[in-house]
Amino acid sequence: MQTFKIKLNPAVTLLAFAACISSTGDRKPAESLDTPPNLPQTQEVPDTRQVANEAPAAYDTASEEGDDCVFNNDFKGLTTEWLAELKITNFIWREDLKSALIPNGVDTTLLSQGGCGHFGISVELILRTKTAELSDSAYWISKALEIADQYKMTDYAELIRKGKLKISNKDEDRVWYEMLSETDTEVYEGISVIVNKDFKRLTMSKYFY
Repeated sequence: MQTFKIKLNPAVTLLAFAACISSTGDRKPAESLDTPPNLPQTQEVPDTRQVANEAPAAYDTASEEGDDCVFNNDFKGLTTEWLAELKITNFIWREDLKSALIPNGVDTTLLSQGGCGHFGISVELILRTKTAELSDSAYWISKALEIADQYKMTDYAELIRKGKLKISNKDEDRVWYEMLSETDTEVYEGISVIVNKDFKRLTMSKYFY
């Protein structure tokens, strides 16, 4: 399968890379492409109150008591440790979403780590600030790389830097970049971007099984 290599600088290289990415197949993106979860009704993140609330929780719900878990399903403990490594202290824990919400002005980031039958790691960015159009692949790939570096998702960052991704699904309000990983023990759910009338949402996630 053909892959592409990119350099971080200059930005024009990313533009060239984006032009080379081909859209293939009708494969649907991960379920996380559905409507984003309801964000907390708190003053700390007032600009996220209108985010739609119909999405299922994007975590492993099997055997939540933990008795038969293969992996560690202490989402709060694991995610809090991750945040401590990142030196992030300003966050809101949402038990119903098994996620930590990090407010950043009008934008919000959701981080989650843990699982029972499989072990998942995810970063989700809710963007209300002005961004490029969905068709600007160079922008969104660069944004995903920025997020991967910021939250130490080093494997995602490495795949992006090597150009190991392609567009596998795209329409008017969403695009999904499939990660071309060669590992047999990790499933990369890729980079998804959804456009809503009030926000855009960028999601990266993977899980072990």
